[in-house]
Amino acid sequence: MFNWLRRLFPCRKKMFCINEGGVAEWIVAKNRKQALKFYSELVGEDVIKETYEDVKQSDPDLTYKEFLEDYIREESPDKLFPLYLENGEKVTKTVREHLKDVLIVPNYFGCSDY
Repeated sequence: MFNWLRRLFPCRKKMFCINEGGVAEWIVAKNRKQALKFYSELVGEDVIKETYEDVKQSDPDLTYKEFLEDYIREESPDKLFPLYLENGEKVTKTVREHLKDVLIVPNYFGCSDY
């Protein structure tokens, strides 16, 4: 389904895990910069900056750039990723396989709390 769309509009997609130390969320984006922009629009820049300030208390020399490198982590395409559907069914596929099903980029993919 929608294979013709994929052929017309090829897009390199990656999955990024954001805030793994807290409530982890996964975003599908072309690159880290797009993932950060999408996530910032979703939760607000203040949330990210507050998290940076919290982390910086235990590591005063940490730069914002260094923080973001750890805060937004690219997932390996070969990593097995379990996804729980709304009906409670657990579907485990590689990140690469999940990405084939994502048509809109950037996109919100999942959350560790759900």
